[in-house]
Amino acid sequence: MFLNWNEYRSGLLATIGKFAKLQPEFMKGFQQGSS
Repeated sequence: MFLNWNEYRSGLLATIGKFAKLQPEFMKGFQQGSS
């Protein structure tokens, strides 16, 4: 259980953003799979 979902979510999005820069091909597949 997270005490502050907004903080967790923003941190998660930041982590995904960093990963996206390292793995652009993976993110293309991730975006297609989640849409």
